Amino acid sequence: YLIRLAGNGGDFGNYTITFDGPEDITAPSPDPMDFETAPWGQAKDEMAMTAAEAADAGSPDIEYYFQFVDGGTGGDDSGWQAERDYVDVGLETNTEYGYAVKARDGVGNETQYSPTTYAYTAAVKPGNPIVLAKTATTMTMQITTGANPAHTEIALQCVVTGDTAWSGKFVDADGNPSDVETWQTAEGWGGAATAMGLTPDTNYCWRTKARNGDGLETDYSGWICSRTEEGGLPGDMDCDGAVGFGDINTDQLGCGLAGC
Repeated sequence: YLIRLAGNGGDFGNYTITFDGPEDITAPSPDPMDFETAPWGQAKDEMAMTAAEAADAGSPDIEYYFQFVDGGTGGDDSGWQAERDYVDVGLETNTEYGYAVKARDGVGNETQYSPTTYAYTAAVKPGNPIVLAKTATTMTMQITTGANPAHTEIALQCVVTGDTAWSGKFVDADGNPSDVETWQTAEGWGGAATAMGLTPDTNYCWRTKARNGDGLETDYSGWICSRTEEGGLPGDMDCDGAVGFGDINTDQLGCGLAGC
């Protein structure tokens, strides 16, 4: 545009010119808003998230608002902010929280909220297992959640032993060695797990780890080591830690006679 001002008869002074253009009534895009990185438990008491980058040609000064929708205690809204990243702190361990996000442009046009996304804060390392009882062929360990809530799942591993059948293996729900984790709450384990079919007079070391509701695993706990009893149960020919029908038909020498 070319604008020329001329005074009447050579007059001069200060002039104010006001232009009326089309009003910006369009919200930024995307609308509804969305997350670039969905909420996730980056720590035991923190949820981190990143909004998708919003665009608005008419009023490009974009701000974002992260809403705590529901979940455990301690969740907070972000308030309007220019940053696309938000970390909500002061939350509960391994607890589910839900968040949504919206954006607005420089004149206040707001998008709709994104769909609510739920995630769990991180779990923490469980307590060390505790050996409660042992025989020549079994060992019972107490499973503790540590500072985690009761719904936290725990896996138990035999990390060091001279028994190749158990070295590096996990305890499954039936007490047998497994290549993969069996995840159960402490209550699901019955408060303790019993490893079966161990070798008499052999050292076994155990450790646990936990995972949160989204399957994110913790580091391992410390080790606890203990040695099985010498010899075996008289009559326990199949070395299962008990005398029963299975001891009748077996080729083994028997835990109570020569060991397994």
